[in-house]
Amino acid sequence: MKNAETAAFFLLHPAMQQKLYDMRWTELRPIQAAVIRAFFDGDEDLIVAADTASGKTEAAFLPILSQILRKPTQGLRGLYVSPLRALINDQFHRLEDLCQRSGIPVFKWHGDVASQRKKKFLTAPGGVLLITPESIESIFVNHSEHVTPLFKNVSWLVLDELHAFMGTERGAQLKSLLSRAEQARSHGTQVRPIRLLALSATIGDLELAKTWLRPRAPQNVKLLTAPDDKEILYRLKAYRQGRGPWTPDKDRKDDESGDEAISAPFESTPPLSSPSRSSPSLSPGEPDYVSDLIRLFPSTSLVFVNSKRMLEHLAYTVQRAVESKGLPERYRVHHGSLAKDEREDTEEALKTREGTVTFCSSTLELGIDVGNVQRVGQFGAPWSVSALRQRLGRSGRKDGEPSALVLFIVDKTGEKLDHASVIERIHPELLQAIAMSELLFDRWCEPPDVGQPHYSTLVQQCLSVVAEKGGVSAKRLHQILIGQGAFTAVSRSAFVEILRSLGAHGLIEQTREGALILGLQGERLVRSYDFYAAFDTPQEISVIHRGRKVGSIFLALDMIPEGLILLAGRRWKILLIDMEKNEMTVEPAQGGKAPPFGGDTGPEIHSRVRRKMLEVLAGNDVPRYLDPEAAKMLREARTTAQEANLLGSPLVPQGQNLLWLPWESSAVHRTLLALGLLTEMEVEDHGIALEFKRTTLDELREAYAPFLETPLTVDRIAAKFEPALKGREKYDRYLPESLLLQSFEEKYLDIPEALRAVEKMVSYLK
Repeated sequence: MKNAETAAFFLLHPAMQQKLYDMRWTELRPIQAAVIRAFFDGDEDLIVAADTASGKTEAAFLPILSQILRKPTQGLRGLYVSPLRALINDQFHRLEDLCQRSGIPVFKWHGDVASQRKKKFLTAPGGVLLITPESIESIFVNHSEHVTPLFKNVSWLVLDELHAFMGTERGAQLKSLLSRAEQARSHGTQVRPIRLLALSATIGDLELAKTWLRPRAPQNVKLLTAPDDKEILYRLKAYRQGRGPWTPDKDRKDDESGDEAISAPFESTPPLSSPSRSSPSLSPGEPDYVSDLIRLFPSTSLVFVNSKRMLEHLAYTVQRAVESKGLPERYRVHHGSLAKDEREDTEEALKTREGTVTFCSSTLELGIDVGNVQRVGQFGAPWSVSALRQRLGRSGRKDGEPSALVLFIVDKTGEKLDHASVIERIHPELLQAIAMSELLFDRWCEPPDVGQPHYSTLVQQCLSVVAEKGGVSAKRLHQILIGQGAFTAVSRSAFVEILRSLGAHGLIEQTREGALILGLQGERLVRSYDFYAAFDTPQEISVIHRGRKVGSIFLALDMIPEGLILLAGRRWKILLIDMEKNEMTVEPAQGGKAPPFGGDTGPEIHSRVRRKMLEVLAGNDVPRYLDPEAAKMLREARTTAQEANLLGSPLVPQGQNLLWLPWESSAVHRTLLALGLLTEMEVEDHGIALEFKRTTLDELREAYAPFLETPLTVDRIAAKFEPALKGREKYDRYLPESLLLQSFEEKYLDIPEALRAVEKMVSYLK
């Protein structure tokens, strides 16, 4: 070992040192040594940001277990909190192995653990507990008499996959539960807070992460990072939808060397793989990316797909092609809508059967142990740079192995572009994929949104505290959740409004003595199985035409009256959305787009990604990780941009219609769409552009210019999204209208930036 690693090693308890010898560890990794030193040098909370498979979990637990051995105390000493049950199961086996020689008990608690084992643990808690936020919630609600004895001796909490919690309802719930646990163990006395060790491979802004973790004392959080020096093999391959079948031998001779990769920072181009000369040819009618999916993933791999609907279709198509060619069956599917046993079978196959290829959703994005994944695929432009980075890191987990990813883009335009729109001819999905790839190599990803009040989750926590205490005064409830609690962004007036609304809905009542207790509806809600989760699963809504059900879809934020959708192979215009009946009334239309299915509600794109897309469009360099088809499409996009003057103007006339490309975030784009609808103009959303029907430049300026003079209130904008507005988060339906509007504005709109975009557009047209 190096001197720094050796010094850190000898800080550990002798039993831990012996265990590492027994496990044949020859050295500590740099991040592990850094964490061990920081743990023993001070008492700050720690954020450990390092690549996937860098040994972060051991880095956190080696000093914790050493300290437990040095200062043995009865009761539970350490917590490990994870967003996934499967990750808890993985880490349980790893910690059990570490603790085997030391006699430190390790217990896991989630929905799959038998209730008798949980009860036994509560009677004699000790060692380390691995748990989900929902299970902590269950302890507060169902085992309130055990809360104080359970948490009173807890000194450390390891929070895995920090990025998965920041800015989410689940993260707000976890922070509230942690605050409540700390209050329960202190009983109003001065007790050292539970020390937090947060782990992540993907954090967009480390300073914001400190604020999220300890909003009242971010200065007491120390950052520990590891150099990101792993070699990256990367390739972006593009295909045109509707292109005729081809064989690799015939049409892609220029790509045989093939699927090259770029090793950041672009200093070399080692081969990702050489195409097998025995790769199967395509069958008639088979999409031309199918053969590449088969030949580029000969070893254990994950192929991420953005939607469950496309995931299932893609897996079926590849499996059918493999069967028709008599090749071995080695393809699996993994996503959240599958049964637990099915998911676990796939995870086991990945670990034990070489060559298993799994088409998956974000369920395998986090650090579940699925063995040695040698290559990752991403089908479709990623929805965030953060997700792309996390998925890339799932490969090359062994020391010395590179991370390898192939990104597949299937463009909707064919070879002939004469009849394609301007938007289609600039290939927006390709631009997004390139922009996110470039930002990935620039080591940027989306910063967390840490300033949300999370009113929906506050509703849940109010009911949880009332259930835990049996009854509590409004003043004490405010102190627990806001005064000393995690909801630091919630004002006293907003809290009072929420309590009144909960009373109006029958969720809480007030006794003569002033105590808040659960009302009849509150009792039913708290006792329901799904109460413990702060987040909700999307509900299907029936699509009705002339009294007949066409089908069911999931309600997306941009589905509003006058909007257009595709369903059952036909185009529909939305006439009415009735949330009471859970129905959407439609009539036939001339245009439309496919709705989301299975909760795939689409991405929230950051403004930096959109602006990077414009940079790519305006540039001259062709990234070396593009295959020949992708490079050709990029050149086409740039030619179109020059011909249509897209680089000099955000406005593009298209026949009688007008396109506006603001190159801004999803929130800005959504706000501009709503403003257009307020003017009664006929406007259609094309993702990166708004299309105004039968509109001139002067008419557009005259329609939007008044918004710069008249104060713009969120209620006018939100009215255009009202059906989706009232069902975005689990407990939104219990919020007063004013807070619902405020929450919607902060999370889904950006009025100041939208007005700046309007000002820029108006100034251009003067």
